[in-house]
Amino acid sequence: MLVACIADVPVGSMLSLAAGYLGYRVVPWRGFVESSVRRLSGGQADSIFVESTALAFRGTALDTEMPRNATTGDLRGLTAPVMVFAGERDPLFPPARVLPRARDLFPNLVAAETLTGCAHILSGPCAAALCTRVQPFLVGGDPT
Repeated sequence: MLVACIADVPVGSMLSLAAGYLGYRVVPWRGFVESSVRRLSGGQADSIFVESTALAFRGTALDTEMPRNATTGDLRGLTAPVMVFAGERDPLFPPARVLPRARDLFPNLVAAETLTGCAHILSGPCAAALCTRVQPFLVGGDPT
């Protein structure tokens, strides 16, 4: 499920990232992309990710319309157990917005957790921690 349907993106974060995107579209200066990547990754600007983001910025149009937030009615038919994770340093989907809303939306929620030290773009250690946490859930083990 898209986290975008759980909680709104903070306006300041959205404007900051849009400024980097629009700045790069007007003046293709790598610094705009690096700034955006650092914001999404919690301070790191991996060169491969910067380059792939620059390609995405050049080849896409900014979609200014985010998906609307889901309602309990929208999710009525969802009976599978649900886990929701939010990166502690995610500027788009901060845990303080995402996790309480997830608790309200999903009666079948088995975990709503903050990924400590993680941002929107997961570093290697954050990705490994998430995989370790999710694997038992996906293979049918104890999700808690």
